[in-house]
Amino acid sequence: ALEKNMIYLYHPEDLEYLQETYETLIRTRTAIHSKPYRLLTQNNDFIKVKTTFSCVINPWTKKLEFVCGKHQVLEGPTNPNVFLETNINNVPKLTDDQRTKARNCREMIIKIMNEDTLHPLFRSIKNSDSEMEHTSTWCLESITENINKSKGKEEIKFDLQEKDSSFYERDPFMLGGISPHHENDSKSSVETALS
Repeated sequence: ALEKNMIYLYHPEDLEYLQETYETLIRTRTAIHSKPYRLLTQNNDFIKVKTTFSCVINPWTKKLEFVCGKHQVLEGPTNPNVFLETNINNVPKLTDDQRTKARNCREMIIKIMNEDTLHPLFRSIKNSDSEMEHTSTWCLESITENINKSKGKEEIKFDLQEKDSSFYERDPFMLGGISPHHENDSKSSVETALS
Protein backbone atom coordinates (compact mmCIF):
# COMPACT_ATOMS: atom_id res chain seq x y z
CA ALA A 1 0.00 0.00 0.00
CA LEU A 2 1.21 3.47 -0.83
CA GLU A 3 -0.40 4.97 2.30
CA LYS A 4 -1.08 8.35 0.71
CA ASN A 5 -4.09 10.57 1.11
CA MET A 6 -6.14 10.29 -2.07
CA ILE A 7 -6.90 14.01 -2.08
CA TYR A 8 -3.20 14.77 -2.59
CA LEU A 9 -3.11 12.54 -5.67
CA TYR A 10 -5.63 14.70 -7.55
CA HIS A 11 -4.14 17.10 -10.10
CA PRO A 12 -4.33 20.66 -8.69
CA GLU A 13 -6.23 21.93 -11.75
CA ASP A 14 -8.93 19.25 -11.26
CA LEU A 15 -9.56 19.92 -7.57
CA GLU A 16 -12.31 22.49 -8.11
CA TYR A 17 -14.33 20.03 -10.22
CA LEU A 18 -13.72 17.23 -7.71
CA GLN A 19 -14.90 19.45 -4.86
CA GLU A 20 -18.22 19.90 -6.70
CA THR A 21 -18.34 16.14 -7.30
CA TYR A 22 -17.95 15.39 -3.58
CA GLU A 23 -20.66 17.94 -2.71
CA THR A 24 -23.06 16.36 -5.20
CA LEU A 25 -22.19 12.83 -4.08
CA ILE A 26 -22.94 13.51 -0.43
CA ARG A 27 -26.02 15.61 -1.15
CA THR A 28 -27.66 13.08 -3.50
CA ARG A 29 -26.21 9.92 -1.92
CA THR A 30 -26.28 8.18 -5.28
CA ALA A 31 -23.49 6.90 -7.51
CA ILE A 32 -21.89 9.61 -9.64
CA HIS A 33 -19.91 9.13 -12.84
CA SER A 34 -17.17 11.74 -13.01
CA LYS A 35 -15.72 13.53 -15.98
CA PRO A 36 -12.11 12.60 -16.78
CA TYR A 37 -9.54 13.95 -14.31
CA ARG A 38 -5.88 13.30 -13.50
CA LEU A 39 -4.33 11.22 -10.70
CA LEU A 40 -0.70 11.31 -9.60
CA THR A 41 1.25 8.04 -9.83
CA GLN A 42 4.21 6.88 -7.73
CA ASN A 43 6.66 8.07 -10.39
CA ASN A 44 5.16 11.61 -10.23
CA ASP A 45 3.45 11.23 -13.59
CA PHE A 46 -0.30 11.54 -14.16
CA ILE A 47 -2.91 9.13 -15.47
CA LYS A 48 -6.30 10.24 -16.75
CA VAL A 49 -9.25 8.40 -15.16
CA LYS A 50 -13.02 8.43 -14.96
CA THR A 51 -14.46 7.36 -11.63
CA THR A 52 -17.78 6.09 -10.40
CA PHE A 53 -18.07 7.51 -6.89
CA SER A 54 -20.44 6.15 -4.26
CA CYS A 55 -20.73 6.74 -0.54
CA VAL A 56 -22.23 5.23 2.58
CA ILE A 57 -24.03 7.47 5.05
CA ASN A 58 -24.74 5.98 8.48
CA PRO A 59 -28.57 6.18 8.83
CA TRP A 60 -28.38 6.68 12.60
CA THR A 61 -25.58 9.23 12.95
CA LYS A 62 -26.21 10.84 9.54
CA LYS A 63 -22.43 10.98 9.06
CA LEU A 64 -20.43 9.88 6.04
CA GLU A 65 -18.83 6.49 6.72
CA PHE A 66 -16.74 6.19 3.55
CA VAL A 67 -16.46 7.06 -0.14
CA CYS A 68 -15.79 4.38 -2.75
CA GLY A 69 -14.30 5.07 -6.14
CA LYS A 70 -14.19 2.64 -9.04
CA HIS A 71 -11.59 4.03 -11.45
CA GLN A 72 -11.40 3.46 -15.17
CA VAL A 73 -8.06 4.44 -16.70
CA LEU A 74 -8.55 6.42 -19.90
CA GLU A 75 -4.96 7.45 -20.53
CA GLY A 76 -1.79 6.02 -19.07
CA PRO A 77 1.27 8.00 -17.94
CA THR A 78 4.13 8.90 -20.25
CA ASN A 79 6.36 6.59 -18.18
CA PRO A 80 4.51 3.25 -17.83
CA ASN A 81 6.53 2.20 -14.76
CA VAL A 82 4.18 3.93 -12.30
CA PHE A 83 5.92 2.49 -9.21
CA LEU A 84 9.32 3.96 -10.05
CA GLU A 85 10.14 6.84 -7.68
CA THR A 86 11.62 9.22 -10.25
CA ASN A 87 10.52 11.80 -12.80
CA ILE A 88 10.28 14.56 -10.18
CA ASN A 89 10.39 17.22 -12.91
CA ASN A 90 6.92 16.21 -14.15
CA VAL A 91 5.14 17.63 -11.09
CA PRO A 92 3.26 20.75 -12.23
CA LYS A 93 4.84 24.02 -11.22
CA LEU A 94 2.28 26.13 -9.40
CA THR A 95 2.17 29.81 -8.59
CA ASP A 96 1.44 30.87 -5.02
CA ASP A 97 -2.18 31.64 -5.97
CA GLN A 98 -2.63 28.21 -7.58
CA ARG A 99 -1.08 26.50 -4.57
CA THR A 100 -3.39 28.42 -2.21
CA LYS A 101 -6.42 27.60 -4.35
CA ALA A 102 -5.45 23.89 -4.43
CA ARG A 103 -4.95 23.85 -0.65
CA ASN A 104 -8.35 25.53 -0.12
CA CYS A 105 -10.06 23.00 -2.40
CA ARG A 106 -8.45 20.08 -0.54
CA GLU A 107 -9.51 21.54 2.81
CA MET A 108 -13.04 22.06 1.49
CA ILE A 109 -13.27 18.44 0.27
CA ILE A 110 -12.20 17.23 3.72
CA LYS A 111 -14.72 19.59 5.35
CA ILE A 112 -17.48 18.29 3.06
CA MET A 113 -16.67 14.71 4.03
CA ASN A 114 -16.64 15.56 7.74
CA GLU A 115 -19.81 17.67 7.58
CA ASP A 116 -23.01 16.41 9.17
CA THR A 117 -25.24 15.33 6.29
CA LEU A 118 -28.18 17.06 7.99
CA HIS A 119 -26.40 20.36 7.29
CA PRO A 120 -28.54 22.51 4.94
CA LEU A 121 -25.93 22.11 2.19
CA PHE A 122 -26.63 18.37 2.07
CA ARG A 123 -30.40 18.42 2.60
CA SER A 124 -32.36 17.14 -0.35
CA ILE A 125 -35.99 16.27 -0.83
CA LYS A 126 -35.00 12.83 -2.06
CA ASN A 127 -33.27 11.94 1.22
CA SER A 128 -35.68 13.13 3.86
CA ASP A 129 -36.01 11.96 7.45
CA SER A 130 -38.84 9.65 6.41
CA GLU A 131 -36.42 7.85 4.09
CA MET A 132 -33.96 7.47 6.96
CA GLU A 133 -36.79 6.18 9.14
CA HIS A 134 -37.67 3.71 6.39
CA THR A 135 -34.02 2.56 6.27
CA SER A 136 -33.97 2.10 10.06
CA THR A 137 -37.23 0.14 9.92
CA TRP A 138 -35.85 -2.04 7.14
CA CYS A 139 -32.68 -2.74 9.17
CA LEU A 140 -34.73 -3.71 12.23
CA GLU A 141 -37.01 -5.94 10.14
CA SER A 142 -33.95 -7.61 8.65
CA ILE A 143 -32.48 -8.27 12.11
CA THR A 144 -35.81 -9.65 13.35
CA GLU A 145 -36.09 -11.89 10.30
CA ASN A 146 -32.58 -13.25 10.90
CA ILE A 147 -33.45 -13.98 14.53
CA ASN A 148 -36.62 -15.79 13.48
CA LYS A 149 -34.70 -17.86 10.92
CA SER A 150 -32.10 -18.86 13.51
CA LYS A 151 -34.87 -19.68 16.02
CA GLY A 152 -36.14 -22.38 13.65
CA LYS A 153 -32.69 -23.99 13.55
CA GLU A 154 -32.22 -24.26 17.28
CA GLU A 155 -34.94 -23.81 19.83
CA ILE A 156 -34.45 -21.01 22.31
CA LYS A 157 -35.39 -22.11 25.85
CA PHE A 158 -35.99 -19.91 28.85
CA ASP A 159 -35.88 -21.24 32.41
CA LEU A 160 -38.45 -19.18 34.28
CA GLN A 161 -38.86 -19.64 38.01
CA GLU A 162 -42.29 -19.28 39.50
CA LYS A 163 -42.77 -16.61 42.10
CA ASP A 164 -43.55 -18.08 45.54
CA SER A 165 -44.32 -16.13 48.66
CA SER A 166 -43.35 -18.97 51.04
CA PHE A 167 -40.32 -18.14 53.18
CA TYR A 168 -39.92 -21.76 54.30
CA GLU A 169 -38.70 -23.01 50.92
CA ARG A 170 -35.91 -20.45 50.90
CA ASP A 171 -34.91 -21.01 54.55
CA PRO A 172 -32.48 -23.88 53.87
CA PHE A 173 -30.48 -21.54 51.66
CA MET A 174 -30.05 -18.90 54.34
CA LEU A 175 -26.56 -18.28 55.63
CA GLY A 176 -25.85 -20.73 58.46
CA GLY A 177 -29.19 -22.45 57.99
CA ILE A 178 -30.75 -20.53 60.92
CA SER A 179 -34.12 -18.91 60.44
CA PRO A 180 -35.95 -16.50 62.75
CA HIS A 181 -39.23 -17.95 61.44
CA HIS A 182 -38.92 -21.17 63.44
CA GLU A 183 -39.62 -21.88 67.08
CA ASN A 184 -36.37 -23.64 67.82
CA ASP A 185 -33.45 -21.35 66.99
CA SER A 186 -30.84 -23.89 68.05
CA LYS A 187 -31.58 -26.27 65.16
CA SER A 188 -30.94 -25.50 61.52
CA SER A 189 -33.92 -24.64 59.39
CA VAL A 190 -33.67 -27.99 57.61
CA GLU A 191 -34.24 -29.96 60.81
CA THR A 192 -36.95 -27.72 62.25
CA ALA A 193 -40.55 -28.78 61.80
CA LEU A 194 -42.92 -26.48 60.00
CA SER A 195 -45.01 -24.31 62.30
